[in-house]
Amino acid sequence: MSSESKLTVLVVGAGGNTGFLIATALLDANKYNTYILCRPGSQDKTRIVTLKARGAKVKLGDIINDTVEELEKNLIGVDVVVSAVSTSSMDGEKTLFQAAKNAGVQRVVPSDFGFMVPPGEILLSDMKRKLHSFIEELGVGYTFIEVGWWMDLVLPYPSNTTGILAQRSYTAGGTGKVKVAFTPRIDIGRFVAHIIADPRTLNQTVFCYSDQLTLDEVYDIANRVSGEDLRSKVTMWTKAQLAKQIEDARVAYEQAPSVMTIVGRVVPECYYYMYVRGHNTVEKAKELGALDARALYPDFQPLSTEEYAKLFYKELPDIFYSNV
Repeated sequence: MSSESKLTVLVVGAGGNTGFLIATALLDANKYNTYILCRPGSQDKTRIVTLKARGAKVKLGDIINDTVEELEKNLIGVDVVVSAVSTSSMDGEKTLFQAAKNAGVQRVVPSDFGFMVPPGEILLSDMKRKLHSFIEELGVGYTFIEVGWWMDLVLPYPSNTTGILAQRSYTAGGTGKVKVAFTPRIDIGRFVAHIIADPRTLNQTVFCYSDQLTLDEVYDIANRVSGEDLRSKVTMWTKAQLAKQIEDARVAYEQAPSVMTIVGRVVPECYYYMYVRGHNTVEKAKELGALDARALYPDFQPLSTEEYAKLFYKELPDIFYSNV
């Protein structure tokens, strides 16, 4: 496929964990002209250099500090903008998408990659819903991509690892017998590479998932593949404990709204939604209006939990065990 016939895609946040894997998947697909937007001074960071070596082209810009007009110059000729920025950059996404509209971008993908949730359940989802409304009011084409819960956050880390993600992997909730939709981060990029060129997904929400299992089933796989009794390290918070954590976190947020107090609400609200209420499933997502990515792309086979666990525990420690 010639470069002239390929869609031009700009990834924002390609230096982060999710953005790097999205940009990598776009390059692997070999059907996109892939650009990455990075802040001045960040172009020599390892992940950016790696992507450049693979063929990605770099544009310098900052969605937090640049004006709409400045960002617009970077978006001329871009067909699709994919954002994979952190929660703290959500206000910058508004500037980015206004610039995208002005520049004639055909489709934008905000940094969602989480649950398909009705209003009032999870604060972070409500905040992202406001961004969705902003995008819809702009009149720019969009696709909202949700992926359930990240498999990277549910597989218990090996006992010899440390860091916040390792500690978080030793907590869960409910009885362990509720089905939950999971996607490993490596498959998020692969799903994105399918979705953004598909006219069926324009102005739609797409729900992606690699597997749908109970925690008991996940922990059985983790124990077998890792060779350790990692299930015994996991604390299963009860419905009452999660409800108390949610109430405490809501009070803290109301007293001092900040990124930290938003994050403080994310884990208990998400755990309650998926492990107690059992609503993080493809069936619930479709009920809420999402398209099923597995039905859209039956020939694409994402990694099963078993396959991903073998990567997680044996081959990719530097990516997944980092203290981030």
